[in-house]
Amino acid sequence: HVLLTDGRDGLVALQAANLRANAGFSLADDASVSMQAFRWGQSAPPAGAWDLVLGSDTTYDGDAAEDLSLTLGALLHEAEGTPPRVILAHDHRMRDHAVDESAPWDEDDPNLQSFLLSTQMAGLRVEQLGHEQPTAAERASGRHDISIMEVTSARRSGRRRSRSW
Repeated sequence: HVLLTDGRDGLVALQAANLRANAGFSLADDASVSMQAFRWGQSAPPAGAWDLVLGSDTTYDGDAAEDLSLTLGALLHEAEGTPPRVILAHDHRMRDHAVDESAPWDEDDPNLQSFLLSTQMAGLRVEQLGHEQPTAAERASGRHDISIMEVTSARRSGRRRSRSW
Protein backbone atom coordinates (compact mmCIF):
# COMPACT_ATOMS: atom_id res chain seq x y z
CA HIS A 1 0.00 0.00 0.00
CA VAL A 2 1.30 3.45 -0.94
CA LEU A 3 0.04 6.55 0.85
CA LEU A 4 0.68 9.94 -0.72
CA THR A 5 0.40 12.94 1.59
CA ASP A 6 0.72 16.69 1.32
CA GLY A 7 -0.11 19.49 3.70
CA ARG A 8 -0.85 22.20 1.20
CA ASP A 9 -4.43 22.84 0.17
CA GLY A 10 -5.33 21.53 -3.24
CA LEU A 11 -2.36 19.22 -3.65
CA VAL A 12 -4.22 16.08 -2.62
CA ALA A 13 -6.52 16.74 -5.59
CA LEU A 14 -3.43 17.20 -7.78
CA GLN A 15 -2.08 13.87 -6.49
CA ALA A 16 -5.38 12.22 -7.46
CA ALA A 17 -5.21 13.76 -10.95
CA ASN A 18 -1.60 12.53 -11.34
CA LEU A 19 -2.62 9.06 -10.23
CA ARG A 20 -5.45 9.00 -12.80
CA ALA A 21 -3.07 10.28 -15.51
CA ASN A 22 -0.71 7.39 -14.75
CA ALA A 23 -3.41 4.73 -14.50
CA GLY A 24 -1.94 2.95 -17.53
CA PHE A 25 1.10 1.88 -15.53
CA SER A 26 0.48 -1.48 -13.97
CA LEU A 27 0.77 -2.08 -10.27
CA ALA A 28 1.12 -5.40 -8.54
CA ASP A 29 -2.23 -7.14 -8.20
CA ASP A 30 -2.40 -6.50 -4.47
CA ALA A 31 -1.05 -2.91 -4.62
CA SER A 32 -3.08 0.14 -3.77
CA VAL A 33 -2.45 3.88 -3.71
CA SER A 34 -4.36 6.37 -1.58
CA MET A 35 -3.99 10.04 -0.75
CA GLN A 36 -4.66 12.17 2.27
CA ALA A 37 -3.95 15.63 3.60
CA PHE A 38 -1.40 15.65 6.39
CA ARG A 39 0.43 18.52 8.11
CA TRP A 40 3.64 17.71 9.96
CA GLY A 41 3.65 18.21 13.69
CA GLN A 42 -0.07 18.97 13.88
CA SER A 43 -1.34 15.42 14.35
CA ALA A 44 -0.05 11.89 14.67
CA PRO A 45 1.51 10.43 11.52
CA PRO A 46 -0.82 8.35 9.34
CA ALA A 47 -1.49 4.99 10.96
CA GLY A 48 0.22 2.00 9.49
CA ALA A 49 3.23 -0.25 9.64
CA TRP A 50 5.29 1.63 7.06
CA ASP A 51 8.31 0.00 5.45
CA LEU A 52 9.54 3.06 3.61
CA VAL A 53 8.97 6.81 3.84
CA LEU A 54 10.12 8.83 0.84
CA GLY A 55 10.14 12.60 0.79
CA SER A 56 11.18 15.16 -1.76
CA ASP A 57 11.02 18.90 -1.45
CA THR A 58 10.34 18.57 2.29
CA THR A 59 13.39 20.26 3.82
CA TYR A 60 13.50 23.51 1.85
CA ASP A 61 11.63 25.52 4.50
CA GLY A 62 13.71 26.05 7.63
CA ASP A 63 10.60 27.27 9.48
CA ALA A 64 8.92 23.86 8.99
CA ALA A 65 11.99 21.83 10.04
CA GLU A 66 10.85 21.30 13.62
CA ASP A 67 7.40 20.03 12.60
CA LEU A 68 8.93 17.68 10.01
CA SER A 69 11.44 16.38 12.57
CA LEU A 70 8.70 15.78 15.16
CA THR A 71 6.72 13.78 12.61
CA LEU A 72 9.74 11.74 11.53
CA GLY A 73 10.63 11.17 15.18
CA ALA A 74 7.14 9.83 15.87
CA LEU A 75 7.41 7.47 12.88
CA LEU A 76 10.87 6.24 13.87
CA HIS A 77 10.71 6.19 17.69
CA GLU A 78 7.17 4.88 18.09
CA ALA A 79 7.13 2.22 15.39
CA GLU A 80 6.17 -1.20 16.62
CA GLY A 81 8.71 -3.68 15.33
CA THR A 82 11.05 -2.47 12.65
CA PRO A 83 10.80 1.28 12.02
CA PRO A 84 10.44 2.48 8.43
CA ARG A 85 13.41 3.49 6.35
CA VAL A 86 13.21 7.27 5.79
CA ILE A 87 14.85 8.67 2.66
CA LEU A 88 14.64 12.37 1.80
CA ALA A 89 15.87 14.41 -1.14
CA HIS A 90 17.11 17.91 -0.30
CA ASP A 91 17.43 20.64 -2.92
CA HIS A 92 20.20 23.01 -1.83
CA ARG A 93 18.31 26.00 -3.20
CA MET A 94 19.62 28.36 -0.51
CA ARG A 95 23.24 27.32 -0.93
CA ASP A 96 25.65 29.85 -2.37
CA HIS A 97 26.61 28.77 -5.87
CA ALA A 98 30.15 29.85 -5.19
CA VAL A 99 30.66 27.11 -2.55
CA ASP A 100 33.75 25.04 -3.26
CA GLU A 101 32.74 21.62 -4.61
CA SER A 102 34.89 19.97 -1.95
CA ALA A 103 33.04 21.78 0.86
CA PRO A 104 30.99 19.63 3.27
CA TRP A 105 27.49 18.87 2.02
CA ASP A 106 25.83 20.71 4.90
CA GLU A 107 27.86 23.91 4.59
CA ASP A 108 26.29 27.23 3.61
CA ASP A 109 22.69 25.98 3.45
CA PRO A 110 20.58 27.55 6.23
CA ASN A 111 17.50 25.42 5.49
CA LEU A 112 19.48 22.19 5.67
CA GLN A 113 21.25 23.38 8.83
CA SER A 114 17.88 24.16 10.41
CA PHE A 115 16.62 20.68 9.50
CA LEU A 116 19.78 18.99 10.85
CA LEU A 117 19.54 20.89 14.14
CA SER A 118 15.87 20.04 14.56
CA THR A 119 16.48 16.35 13.82
CA GLN A 120 19.25 16.26 16.40
CA MET A 121 16.91 17.82 18.97
CA ALA A 122 14.28 15.18 18.09
CA GLY A 123 16.74 12.32 18.74
CA LEU A 124 17.33 11.58 15.06
CA ARG A 125 20.40 11.07 12.89
CA VAL A 126 20.83 12.20 9.30
CA GLU A 127 23.30 10.66 6.90
CA GLN A 128 23.99 11.84 3.39
CA LEU A 129 23.67 8.86 1.04
CA GLY A 130 24.38 10.68 -2.20
CA HIS A 131 25.03 14.09 -3.67
CA GLU A 132 24.55 15.40 -7.17
CA GLN A 133 26.24 18.62 -8.20
CA PRO A 134 25.16 20.29 -11.41
CA THR A 135 27.66 21.46 -13.96
CA ALA A 136 28.42 25.16 -14.26
CA ALA A 137 26.04 25.39 -17.24
CA GLU A 138 23.27 23.64 -15.27
CA ARG A 139 23.85 26.00 -12.33
CA ALA A 140 23.56 28.96 -14.68
CA SER A 141 20.13 27.69 -15.74
CA GLY A 142 18.99 27.47 -12.12
CA ARG A 143 19.70 23.86 -11.17
CA HIS A 144 20.86 23.27 -7.58
CA ASP A 145 22.84 20.64 -5.71
CA ILE A 146 20.70 17.70 -4.56
CA SER A 147 21.47 15.54 -1.52
CA ILE A 148 19.82 12.22 -0.73
CA MET A 149 19.64 11.62 3.03
CA GLU A 150 18.57 8.86 5.34
CA VAL A 151 16.98 9.74 8.68
CA THR A 152 17.17 7.21 11.50
CA SER A 153 16.44 7.16 15.21
CA ALA A 154 19.50 7.93 17.29
CA ARG A 155 17.87 5.83 20.03
CA ARG A 156 17.56 2.74 17.85
CA SER A 157 20.64 3.14 15.71
CA GLY A 158 22.69 0.00 15.86
CA ARG A 159 25.12 0.51 13.01
CA ARG A 160 27.79 3.13 12.69
CA ARG A 161 27.24 5.98 10.33
CA SER A 162 29.96 7.72 8.37
CA ARG A 163 28.77 11.34 8.26
CA SER A 164 25.73 11.74 10.45
CA TRP A 165 24.20 14.32 12.73
